[in-house]
Amino acid sequence: MSRRIAIVLNQYAGSGRSVAYAQELHQKLTDKGVMSTIIPSPWPDSLKEFSEAWIVGGDGTINVFLNQYPDIGIPLMIHKGGSGNDFFDLLYHDANLDAMLEIGLKGATKRIDAGLCNGRIFVNGVGAGFEGWVAKTLISKNKKVGIAAYWWTVIRGIFTFKENYYELSGANVNYKGKALLLDIMNGYRAGGGFQIAPGNKPDDGLFCWVIMKPTGLVGRFINLPKVEKGIHFNSSNFIHGFGNVFTLSSNETIHYHTDGEYFQAQQLQITLTPGRYLFIC
Repeated sequence: MSRRIAIVLNQYAGSGRSVAYAQELHQKLTDKGVMSTIIPSPWPDSLKEFSEAWIVGGDGTINVFLNQYPDIGIPLMIHKGGSGNDFFDLLYHDANLDAMLEIGLKGATKRIDAGLCNGRIFVNGVGAGFEGWVAKTLISKNKKVGIAAYWWTVIRGIFTFKENYYELSGANVNYKGKALLLDIMNGYRAGGGFQIAPGNKPDDGLFCWVIMKPTGLVGRFINLPKVEKGIHFNSSNFIHGFGNVFTLSSNETIHYHTDGEYFQAQQLQITLTPGRYLFIC
């Protein structure tokens, strides 16, 4: 098949900034003689006529994309276009459009692990506790507010959030107790910049699990900035480890997110599939 790129667009991501990005990307590809088609949502049932898919959006966009096309085998690329771009940063760091175009046209690929949480695919991470509460709270807000709404919710939660009891079991963990944060990470960053699992890699066949134990108000203000900087693993308020199969349960409804998309359940079954997707990077 000759090269034909699907520019898969979430036109609502990044308060609409993704539309202009996709149009510029399409024009630059055209100028270089590469065929591409912009595909806004709702997306088609199949992308079989394309040789690869370049997805413009944030973490939520890639999550929705992979759950619509769970068995997609063509090379994928994520372009920064959302409010939360943690998975983008994992693969491409601070690359701008021109740098991304160069990476994409070279076409070098590698296999990236993916996870399943109650049957739903994720590539970056699952977060419960405080993160789940933030995701649930933001559901009722206008997404165009973006990062401002997110940070206001985080600050309010530092004062008001109450920890629940959890049981997390797996090959290298058997935790029973309350937790402020509870994450299963395939990537290293979540929440628009919090380095929850510093140094973690998405192609090593392992998740990193991270738990922040309950702490008072002062402890929250001290420790959450450590998470943002990725310097929290030496703190006694945190425990972490590695594994590929987990069960998370609670005596209350678990509010959680997968790659920023909110869900709730009574129990979570989380497993890893090594090298499930092929990414251009």
